This record gives sequence, structure tokens and C-alpha cells, in this order.
Amino acid sequence: MNANRRRLNDVHELAQALNNVLHRKLGRILDRSLAHDLAVELRREIERTKDPRLHHLHELACVLESTLERNLMATSSFDPTVTMADLLARELDGVVHAPVPSRTRCRRLVGLAVTFLPVGHQARYEEEFRAELADLPAHKQVPHAIRLVTRSLVLRRALLDAPAMRSTCR
Repeated sequence: MNANRRRLNDVHELAQALNNVLHRKLGRILDRSLAHDLAVELRREIERTKDPRLHHLHELACVLESTLERNLMATSSFDPTVTMADLLARELDGVVHAPVPSRTRCRRLVGLAVTFLPVGHQARYEEEFRAELADLPAHKQVPHAIRLVTRSLVLRRALLDAPAMRSTCR
């Protein structure tokens, strides 16, 4: 499990803890503190991963924190807050357990892209393509691998024309 996935699991556990606290109607200060921690951790995760699915969850966590703050100062009903916490936990569960783009799929696409290249260049470009994919966030790897395949014929032409261009420049 990579570091991003571990951090997202930690955020998910925090949301579950908040949900459990609200269902048991424990101390309201504890509720607000957990909601605040959840909002802060979601903001950090957004900044780290740039995952667009987390923006909505962060807004929801901020609303939940604000609602809990109002409940702390007054004695309004707790039911909408519990419903909101349930929704947040369910949606975060969906993000955490969403399938990660298959590395096997990316490897196959890179292999396909490399097969179009001249034999003498295949090993080098396979290594370069894999390095490029490793530097990308998981949700961008498959689209990038597809782009590599679609552009491999253009690269092949350029690699085959390269010796001819060198000889004309001399």
C-alpha cells in the first residue's frame, strides 16, 4: 500500500471515529474536535494528491464542523448532524475503496507502445515510459499510458528519420 493510500485510510478512519462518536452521542466537544481534525486532514490530502473527489468531502466536513459548533452553543437537534456524518463516512468509504488504476493495465499499454518502436530503441523507451508513469498520480497513469500508445507511431517515424537527418546535416 503506497503512502497516499495509507493517508487516505487514516482520514477514512477519522471519519468513522466521528461517525461512531455522533451515533453514541458522546461529548459534543469531542464531536467538534473530530470534525475539525477530519476537515484539516481532508484539506491536507487534497493538497498532497490533488484528488478532485475530495473537494466535496472537505466542504461537507467543514459544514459538519460548523453545525457541531452551533450545536455546542445551543441545544438544537442532533439528528441532521448524524445524517451528515453518515453521508460523509459513506462517501469517503467510496473514495478509499475505489479501484486504483491497474498497474498491469499500464504495463500492457507501455509494452504495446514500445512494440511500435524500432528494436534498438525499445528498451530505452520502455524504461523512460515506466519512469514517467511512476511519477504520475494513480488517476492519471492510464490516460497517460493511452497517450503513449497513440503517439508511438509518430515517435517511431521520428526515430527512423533521425539517422537520415544527421547525415544531411554533415
